[in-house]
Amino acid sequence: MEKERFTSNPLEKAPPPSSPKMRRGFSLLLVLMFVMVMAVIGALTLEFMGTGNLHTRQSFMDVRAKLVARSAAEMSLMAIEAHDFSTSCLKQVNFSDPAFDVNVTFHYFMTNCGSCSPDYCTPIETPDTNGSVLLYLHVKSKFPSLFRVQTFRLTLQNP
Repeated sequence: MEKERFTSNPLEKAPPPSSPKMRRGFSLLLVLMFVMVMAVIGALTLEFMGTGNLHTRQSFMDVRAKLVARSAAEMSLMAIEAHDFSTSCLKQVNFSDPAFDVNVTFHYFMTNCGSCSPDYCTPIETPDTNGSVLLYLHVKSKFPSLFRVQTFRLTLQNP
């Protein structure tokens, strides 16, 4: 009898190609794919946020190291002004910051080097630039595991 029902009326609608169970399974696949895509987008967002944070911290410490170098140059000039050159030349000064170590090395340009060693003094003939000093500043981070910053600065000053 059932054969007659399907064959007797050719205009009768055929059953759908997929059953309700297949449609539910396909919906489940779509939901899983959507969840996977959202998880990947979330993971990438977190990674980019972490990278941005690291870049911001590194940039901040670079700028801070340059400011420490500038301050060390000014403090070095004050140390040169306070030093008595009749006994010896000031060769090097070290400064310490909570985050950085600063090493400043001097090289003088004088008309009379006197008690300064030739390694740290160059005799010149122009009185206008007598007493000029070349400062070589090296700023290095104390905690390289947290942030690795190293800055060099070379400046010519006339105290």
